[in-house]
Amino acid sequence: MPVFYRGRHATITHRAIEIPCRERRAYALTTLSAVQAVRRGSGRVAARHRVLGLSALVTFVWGVPLAGQVSIVLAVVVGLALAGYAGACLRIRSGVSYQLLALCLLAGF
Repeated sequence: MPVFYRGRHATITHRAIEIPCRERRAYALTTLSAVQAVRRGSGRVAARHRVLGLSALVTFVWGVPLAGQVSIVLAVVVGLALAGYAGACLRIRSGVSYQLLALCLLAGF
């Protein structure tokens, strides 16, 4: 039996959607109508942070050797600051979540 999605809120197989409540409920896909996926939130903030993080990494690759020609201490400080900033920016997750909405014609199967 292929499983398309398995998470703590639902399990979706080729035959049914199972939802854990007080007792586990399963709904046959043939009993569902008006099925739609709804996207909530925008991924713009995370995309902006990824661009900033990648630009910090590029600056790290080019800037540290240039700063190292002037001072080793300056190169270490600049390198640590850029690496920390890039890591913080690239760790930010998108605020996008998805919901699966459907109407059930029967109570289950």
